[in-house]
Amino acid sequence: MKKQIASEVLNGLAQIADRPTDAKGNLDVKAFNELPEVKKAVARLREVGVSRKWLFKNGFQIAGMILTFGK
Repeated sequence: MKKQIASEVLNGLAQIADRPTDAKGNLDVKAFNELPEVKKAVARLREVGVSRKWLFKNGFQIAGMILTFGK
């Protein structure tokens, strides 16, 4: 169940069209994590017990590298 919810939430994040980029055209990870929809998604992941460690352990490595699960 947790893996399915994580997959759905992360797929939603992948649909964000206006991702912030840095001067080189790469994803600006800090700005991305400040987007309201990303903050909402991270909150949802936390609700079901997903952490960065969990993401890496369950095959969501890219999300684990990008998403910030701050305070």
